[in-house]
Amino acid sequence: MNIFENFMDRERFIKKAFCLARIYNIEISSYALMKNHFHFLLKQNGGTVFISIFMQRLGQSFASYFNLKYKRRGPVFDSRFKSKLVADNKYFEDLQKYIAFNPIKGAKIDSKNGRSVVKNVFT
Repeated sequence: MNIFENFMDRERFIKKAFCLARIYNIEISSYALMKNHFHFLLKQNGGTVFISIFMQRLGQSFASYFNLKYKRRGPVFDSRFKSKLVADNKYFEDLQKYIAFNPIKGAKIDSKNGRSVVKNVFT
């Protein structure tokens, strides 16, 4: 199932992600949004809110928006998000590359509304 039907869905999702990231003091280092899934490289900058709470709020918010917009019910995401601890700089750099190139590997260049969105933020 597609979770992003058009550019507006992608824009809504990523704006909400950055808004929640500010609230929860989480840094979004890289991200990629494809039609049926997404990738984030996140850093928790202290505090007591965990990345899992951030992801839960993002998923709930987007599911409410998506279900209302497309007049549907039920879960939008198939399963809970997957996460891995990034313990060294090499792995961090490898993940940034993976996220940057993941949409390109399977991408088909079609209409402007169907394009994949990739963003890397190098700090």
